Amino acid sequence: MPNLDGKGLKKILKNCEPSCLDLVEKMLAVDPQKRIATIEILVHSYFDELKDEQTYDEIMAQRCDISNFFDFQPSNKLTNIVEVKNYQQYMTRLIPFWKREKNNFHNRLSKRR
Repeated sequence: MPNLDGKGLKKILKNCEPSCLDLVEKMLAVDPQKRIATIEILVHSYFDELKDEQTYDEIMAQRCDISNFFDFQPSNKLTNIVEVKNYQQYMTRLIPFWKREKNNFHNRLSKRR
């Protein structure tokens, strides 16, 4: 195949906020070694707004049931993807503080060890 110069995602996704553009660029990396990992996608700053308790409550008020949105259960699949020593770090970044407190997340995590 011929080597073609691209237009650049910034030109194509003109109205995209910087964190979204950053995420898309990382997901579309051709080299698999440079491509963002699935767990890193989940904790990317683009999704930070969803972790805000007020935003969560507003979505729930619109009758969109996302009540299980942050109810991640420790699983062997996830542990295989992420080194065990980083598991708690990722879960802490993935599940917002207010939700961890409501679900008593740290007690469940410590029982897992």
